[in-house]
Amino acid sequence: MEILEDMDGRHSVAWARNERFEESWKGRIGHMASYLGGAQSVVDYGSGPEWLKEFLAPGVAYFPCDYVRRSESTIVCNFNRWEFPCVVTDAAFVSGCLEYVDQPEWFIEQVSTHSERVVMSYCTIDQNPDRAHRRKQNWVNDLSEPRLIEICADFKLRLVQLDRSIPTNTIFVFQRTVPLSTWAVLCYRRTPSGDLHNVGDYIQSLAAACLAGFDITDAPTIDREHLAGYAGRLMRIVLNGWFSHSAEALPASSSLSVEALSFHLSHQKLADAQLGTLTNWLRHVGPIGCRDQSTLGWCQKADVPAYLSGCITPLVGALFAQATRTDRVVIVDPWLPARRRGSSILTALKAVFTKPWTVFKVARAPQNHGSLRALFDSALFVGVYGRFLSDRLIRDAEWRTHLFQRSSFTTEASVRNHMRDILATYAGASMVITTRIHAALPCYGMGTPVLFVTGDEGEGRYQGLVERFARIRLDSSGRADRDDVARLAPDGLIDRPIPAVALGDDEKREMLGLLDRHQALRARR
Repeated sequence: MEILEDMDGRHSVAWARNERFEESWKGRIGHMASYLGGAQSVVDYGSGPEWLKEFLAPGVAYFPCDYVRRSESTIVCNFNRWEFPCVVTDAAFVSGCLEYVDQPEWFIEQVSTHSERVVMSYCTIDQNPDRAHRRKQNWVNDLSEPRLIEICADFKLRLVQLDRSIPTNTIFVFQRTVPLSTWAVLCYRRTPSGDLHNVGDYIQSLAAACLAGFDITDAPTIDREHLAGYAGRLMRIVLNGWFSHSAEALPASSSLSVEALSFHLSHQKLADAQLGTLTNWLRHVGPIGCRDQSTLGWCQKADVPAYLSGCITPLVGALFAQATRTDRVVIVDPWLPARRRGSSILTALKAVFTKPWTVFKVARAPQNHGSLRALFDSALFVGVYGRFLSDRLIRDAEWRTHLFQRSSFTTEASVRNHMRDILATYAGASMVITTRIHAALPCYGMGTPVLFVTGDEGEGRYQGLVERFARIRLDSSGRADRDDVARLAPDGLIDRPIPAVALGDDEKREMLGLLDRHQALRARR
């Protein structure tokens, strides 16, 4: 007798594993395998004992995936923790799996962007209507046949075969309506704890699609922190963004042809041995197109061939540019000094007593949620920014944040829609005040005036990026640089939008040609 567990570790129904049982299930799997066609690579989601391998032709690459290790080759992923394997294949095999997935839309979206063909069995609610029985089996969703087909269609999977030969377990065969891109795109791991993610990361992924000229909805997604573990088809990928948060991020798999440009390196968390391996790999794949002077300086010291490529997110802004604007100023994640500093406490208290109505208006912004911490931050903001922004401008401003709870969004598509809503807000704004570089640079691309405010840390990663913006630098106590304020507001307070500095046509063409120039540099090495 063997006790099975579902993907959350809950005990399921006990069943006797005998020859008759195995023969029955192997028969089903063999029947489903006949729909794989001429696939030369197959990923098996919920692979279990990995019986599918027995039915594949010699030479077919087989990638088993399950929530526990079944063999040395098993890729361990728990779909109910939003883990997904970094594998791109000709075909996907999904049998005895989808019923146990809490978020079937997310799972189907992931499957659709990692394989051209999908062979799936599923016990639909039409054929298995007893919900009590479904829960007894630990099935956590109840999709009808039309709903399953509809979800797949939303993610460019067209039904090509429907097999009801097994009365309670329908077999669906789907084919992508558009072939997968030869370019992959970076994605960012979601966790069940609902940790904060940054819209700026997704803006960078869209920028890579703009640069390389592919539709992001057709691109396989590969976790930025697990590039080393990628397997399957040879894919190309632009490594634009922030690296490395983990030792599993880089060096990237040899199955990835990387273009390291608009690249920022934060190496402080890596051990010496890991840093040495990473440095050798960067020398091998270079030259490195560095996003900022800080990364360029490190590469030069480490004898890594490199040049300053800048950031490519203005290309995203160009997609959202519009002729009409509102008179609304938008404030995005402003920098604040440390809360526990004595000067911060005094600044906040002074703002509460001298500008209570302005503090109240800021505290009522949707992102502030009315908590005591938000009230303190609102008072601190008014105390710091009220030194160079007028009360009227602060009170009338609209607030946005690039941080969001990833668990609030079911699919990657829904996150991208959220990103587009934010960018559309910037496109219609009269001015954006921010510390977020991936708010400021898209605004530059769309011609929205930007006031970029920075604290006393992080200067290195901004060098080479922010010189095009109007800028105010704050010290650790939140005091603004007098010269910066004088250049923008001779009378001491900014009360209206500042002039825009926009991405010009020549600069846009030069940015769009960055990939070609980068590849030419690599070819000459």
